[in-house]
Amino acid sequence: MASYSKVKPACGMASEMARTSREETHVVEQSPTFSQGSGGHSPSKGFINREHGRLGDPPRPHRFGRLRRLHQEVGGQFTKTQPSITVTVESFPTDGNQYFAKMRAMYATGEIGDVIWAWVTQGVLPEFSHLNIWSPVDDIIAADKFDLTQYYPSVIDSMKFEDKLMGLAFHSHPGQCGFFYNQDLFAKAGVAAPNDSWKLDDLVNAAKKLTVQQGGKTVQYGWMSLYSWDPYVIWARVFGSDLISADGKKAQVDTPAVRSMLQWLYDNLYTWKVEPLSGQVEGSQQDMFVTQRAAMFQAGSSVVASMYKAVDNKFKWTVALLPIGPSGARGAEAITHLEGISSKTKYRSQSWEFVKSLCGHEAGVEKVLDGAGAPGGRPDCWTDPRIIKTTPEYAIVAKAFVFAQPDHPPANFRGLEVSSVGEQNLAAIWTCKATVAQGAKTTNNAMQQVLDKPPE
Repeated sequence: MASYSKVKPACGMASEMARTSREETHVVEQSPTFSQGSGGHSPSKGFINREHGRLGDPPRPHRFGRLRRLHQEVGGQFTKTQPSITVTVESFPTDGNQYFAKMRAMYATGEIGDVIWAWVTQGVLPEFSHLNIWSPVDDIIAADKFDLTQYYPSVIDSMKFEDKLMGLAFHSHPGQCGFFYNQDLFAKAGVAAPNDSWKLDDLVNAAKKLTVQQGGKTVQYGWMSLYSWDPYVIWARVFGSDLISADGKKAQVDTPAVRSMLQWLYDNLYTWKVEPLSGQVEGSQQDMFVTQRAAMFQAGSSVVASMYKAVDNKFKWTVALLPIGPSGARGAEAITHLEGISSKTKYRSQSWEFVKSLCGHEAGVEKVLDGAGAPGGRPDCWTDPRIIKTTPEYAIVAKAFVFAQPDHPPANFRGLEVSSVGEQNLAAIWTCKATVAQGAKTTNNAMQQVLDKPPE
């Protein structure tokens, strides 16, 4: 079923209608639009802010419907305190690449609104900033004496371009830096629970003991990893490296550390056979965990709140951070969903007031209590007693913010392109169309070709 939201017409503007498909929630965007009025006149201008799923994520209709509703509710509350400003939510039925292309097109034609949502990884932050779609907010923060220490330092760093802050964090988490595990299956197999000193060998040894065969068929797997760009970044960091150099100019896939990372993932699938191949996965990774066909699986913090309902007290579970890697490093990535102010807005101060509402403490807590994903990018959200009481696992995940770092975006602003090329080429390893060495070399060369292109 599709849902529709009308955009309230402003002075002299035609009504618009935005369509959002609940069935294709990985393509849902959310875009609040507000207007500034004066005297008794009707509002005269709108703004846009968006929300949708990560590329490669399974559909999550309830989560993204709730995110849209949260924006609407924050907008309604904001209007009560700021009666001269009207907030409207727009939505666009596009996937990530289409969404960003649409924002670029709307900016070029002058149709873009006042506040724009985007995630900051995969080079989106520098691209939007380079194109001047967002404007820096350092001056307005200084004038407002706004306290940035309310946010995690890594979250603030993730929203900077050329040392300028481009917005505030509506939603932030340390990436797919942890995993869920079935405490009952651990106890049944006599395996000690994970702890903060766990190393990769400890995970593999546990996964082997938790992998169960019956009649020559695996009926329970010990482990499941994620195979997409951000998890690859995190695994590379576990092995003490990264997929792209810090200056954004060199691919680092065909390096000893990343090849070791790829070999470890390959061994889980084919050498130790503690992880199912894609054709052996019934439903999603979460489905495998909920039906107790997988004892552990890597995931992001957005899954935590929904897991309670999915498991429904059938077994005991909790979360742990990924183990320490060979170099002594842990893996995490500061992944932020930013609310930025358009460089073309005529209502910059009003936009800033609404951004603060969207990115404040209460909104960051409410989204978790309503089942709409991880908390806002602030310690007072992640440690709020209301959250810890209902989902204490967030206190475990929050520890990763200490070592989480922003991604390394391409210097030529081609982040979505290089991440797509990286994912496509690495897939050959997991389907045995290439060895680890071949896949690393091919992927590195393909990514480097993108990195060597001129800026978009």
